[in-house]
Amino acid sequence: MVADQEILAVLREIPDPELPISIVDLGLVEDITIGGDDLDDIHIMLLPTFIGCPALDMIAKDVETKVTDLAMVSTCKVSWIFDPPWSVERISEAGRKQLQEHGVTVPSCGSTSPQGTVPLITSAIP
Repeated sequence: MVADQEILAVLREIPDPELPISIVDLGLVEDITIGGDDLDDIHIMLLPTFIGCPALDMIAKDVETKVTDLAMVSTCKVSWIFDPPWSVERISEAGRKQLQEHGVTVPSCGSTSPQGTVPLITSAIP
């Protein structure tokens, strides 16, 4: 049987395609369920940063591929859920530091950006 922590370790290695941060530190991982007869079927529920994010399919494929590569994992299914909605409050402290190292600051929910900082923007440029 694979453990939640093994799966989480793999997910920590999957970067967001648009930001220098893992999907775990960005706060996309909402739930990991281990099931099946041999406890080898994994279901991972992720939250998108916004509904129209063009990277959702890429992230889901990375998650499915890398989790399925774990020993004792037979299948991995990814579902995108929208409740609770993602917010910047979900970004971990480690993630905030990584973003800051790349010149991106993340305001707390309901606060305004300090003068001279760039708020987190996850929308793609057409």
